[in-house]
Amino acid sequence: MTATLLTTQRTRQLERNVAIFYAMNLTIAAAFISGNWIFFWLRVMTMGQLGVIDALAFAFGMLAEIPTGALGDVLGRRRTLIAAMLCGVVGWWVMGLADDVTALVIGFLFTQVSWAFYSGAGTALAYDSLLELGGESRFERVISRTHSYELLVNVVATWLGGLMYALHFRLPHLAWGALYLLAFVASLWLVEPQGGTQERFSWRRYLAQFGAGFRELSQAKLRYFVVLFFVGLGVNFIVTTGLIMPAMAISFGYNADAQAALFGVLGVLAALGTASVPWVRQRLSDLGYAALIGLVLGVGALLTALPLGAWGFLALGLLRVSGAMANPLMFIVVNREIPSENRATTLSTMAMLTKIPYVFTAMLAGAMIENEAFALFNLGIAGFAVGVVGLVWVLWGLRRLRHNLR
Repeated sequence: MTATLLTTQRTRQLERNVAIFYAMNLTIAAAFISGNWIFFWLRVMTMGQLGVIDALAFAFGMLAEIPTGALGDVLGRRRTLIAAMLCGVVGWWVMGLADDVTALVIGFLFTQVSWAFYSGAGTALAYDSLLELGGESRFERVISRTHSYELLVNVVATWLGGLMYALHFRLPHLAWGALYLLAFVASLWLVEPQGGTQERFSWRRYLAQFGAGFRELSQAKLRYFVVLFFVGLGVNFIVTTGLIMPAMAISFGYNADAQAALFGVLGVLAALGTASVPWVRQRLSDLGYAALIGLVLGVGALLTALPLGAWGFLALGLLRVSGAMANPLMFIVVNREIPSENRATTLSTMAMLTKIPYVFTAMLAGAMIENEAFALFNLGIAGFAVGVVGLVWVLWGLRRLRHNLR
């Protein structure tokens, strides 16, 4: 009787872990600041300063993310996630109450640490909880539902954030911090799942795994895909992360209220574009699909360099939708071509490669905006995307020609 009761209690605890996992993911997705943060920050700094700070803080977060999965193994998933939610509370409230650059930077660094802690332990907690329950087959369903709910919450939060900003410019940041506080309280109810007995983190092991990811990506069958993924995912990350897309929207005349509405609509369009991926793949080869993504991103970037006014939402839509459609193809191709024991390493290596350029482009974008040369920056992105896609197709065509002549 006691054993049965204990088993039932443990089952409830582990199911609660999964429910709290949903709650924490939705908290992170509730970006009330999405359409207005840049206007808040520009109250205390120039666009050039914003570009430098955004780039350096992002680099800090990217480096902090490297060992956090192993940190979750050492400290435990529960403690790491509690720390993640607490750092989020501190970060968003410090930023929301900030009156100078220093306070904004300190708060921003706290949020970067929060995201790094969560990315290393959140998914591991959900999977290990399901594994202990004997329901690991549910994991794919849990993840897919999480992404669907995140999209809905992000769109609604973006619109609500616009209304909050109209009432007071501090409210969106403070509201996100309040939501993190609720998630922090919920995280105290987590229990540590069994399983996940992994070796402790070491830089030697990490660098060895990183090297394995490079070796997998350098295979001949992936060579052209890797270059096109670097264009599609890299340009998407440059444009949709940090200050660049809000700055593009500003250049078209969209203020804080308009950006909140616009970015919500773009999120819905991106979801519809992602849902159309199977239909597109039925009509194009995967290489053709990857090339098309790069070309559409190039066209979108080219249009952002033109004085389109309110019609600029078409250019932003091309960038947002095509960039979102690049991610599923990467997962499809890598999962198909890479053996299971190296998939996670290969995917994380590819992700890091496509994120690194943002550190440099954010600084450049901020400086060029200050010097009224943002259109030139956008033309550079367009030229890079179209030029690389063209080069890949030329090289691929020459390879096919040589093969046919043999």
